[in-house]
Amino acid sequence: MVGREYGKYIVTEKGRGTCVGFEGELPEKLKIGESHIYLHLSEGRGKLLTLESTGTTTETFTGQWIDPLSIKSIYS
Repeated sequence: MVGREYGKYIVTEKGRGTCVGFEGELPEKLKIGESHIYLHLSEGRGKLLTLESTGTTTETFTGQWIDPLSIKSIYS
């Protein structure tokens, strides 16, 4: 599935994520052990589309890719 094209998007990553813990506030309620399948699709120029499925629900997110090495802490 990685590398497959869907219109102007190409699948760049497929995987399963499982919540093993977190700290702080999140925009939604998560449960430890909760698992979901995800697909990352790229449109190019850093534009991303992510699909997440828990088996009963599917959510879609859009965004812009950010190089994780460019993120600086305000506390360092």
